[in-house]
Amino acid sequence: MRGHVRKRCPKPPAGQPSCGSSCRHGWAYVVELPRGDDGKRRQTWKSGFRTKREAAAALAQALVAAEQPQPTTLPTAQYFAQWVSRIDRKPATLSTYRRLVEQRIVPTLGSTPLADVTTGMLSTAYASWLAEGLSPTYVQLIHQVINKALGDAERQGLIVRNPARNVKVPRKATLEMRTWTASEASRFLAHVAEERLFAMWRLFLTTGMRRGEVAALRWSDVDLEHARLSVRHTGNVIDGVWTVGSPKGRGRGATRLLSLDAETVRRLRAHQDAQLAERLELPEVWQEWNLVFCREDGTPLNPTRIGHLLAVRARRAGVPPIRVHDLRHTYATLALLAGIHPKVVSERLGHANISITLNLYSHVTEGMDRDAADLVAQLLDG
Repeated sequence: MRGHVRKRCPKPPAGQPSCGSSCRHGWAYVVELPRGDDGKRRQTWKSGFRTKREAAAALAQALVAAEQPQPTTLPTAQYFAQWVSRIDRKPATLSTYRRLVEQRIVPTLGSTPLADVTTGMLSTAYASWLAEGLSPTYVQLIHQVINKALGDAERQGLIVRNPARNVKVPRKATLEMRTWTASEASRFLAHVAEERLFAMWRLFLTTGMRRGEVAALRWSDVDLEHARLSVRHTGNVIDGVWTVGSPKGRGRGATRLLSLDAETVRRLRAHQDAQLAERLELPEVWQEWNLVFCREDGTPLNPTRIGHLLAVRARRAGVPPIRVHDLRHTYATLALLAGIHPKVVSERLGHANISITLNLYSHVTEGMDRDAADLVAQLLDG
């Protein structure tokens, strides 16, 4: 934004000369405003300054003030509704954000103007949610949404400062990593060996794929001839609708190639044959989704349902109950204990970088570090 100072003299009558050096009309400043919707030039004036220096000083203050964010009177409910409708997130994340906005944030803060939301107000809200019985982890998730939204509002100049930046957040509960030993994993596979989805359980334990990645795996992504598959998609049921997106990892659209062992290939071939028989037996109900693992009518498996199936089968197999994601932890732990290089394990898991793998499985890599020290010492000592 620009401006200038000038003499504030009235237009002289016709035939009369303009003011000279002895003019007493004073000085004014002019600020150039952004052009209007019609493209025409716009200005704002302020006069009444005795000297040019006074006008210039006032102009400088006006230009600084004009560049400062102007707090908005927009209601918090309206801002959050607009914010969650335009952000770019994966479908599952967006669904979670929308639910938190509608069920928690708007009912608590919605009637407050966005510019009036304070750090103390947020602290009170967090305390009330904890008192209702929400877990610290859940309250921290709500805070993350609030902080992202208000951070965007600050950058847009809608508020002067993000009040969520310095609020004290409840400490997130740490989920304990639970894994099976090799013998427990073998016992589980033996228990489900004759089941329809046996190949799915084996794939979890031999590749470390995520729940959504297995649910969205298509036959077109599997190359049994060369014993490998491509992880291209992740699937989930969001608001009752099957939704497919890109897997986590090295950026959106990232694909990772996983080699398969001979027994897993054999089991996948058997599963493919059994699925073909299902399709031929009930052609009138079969829906072709080209999914490797699906329901009896060909439609997608709800990833949440996979968790329920695992809980029941683990109990019947007599092994410790774990989450589906813990099958991934089990694979990684067994792979590292088997001496597979952490970089290879990281690539197969689809981690963004090896440091994630090393941090997650430090309890395993510390033991590998001790073994490495002993092995090198043995070589040196003959």
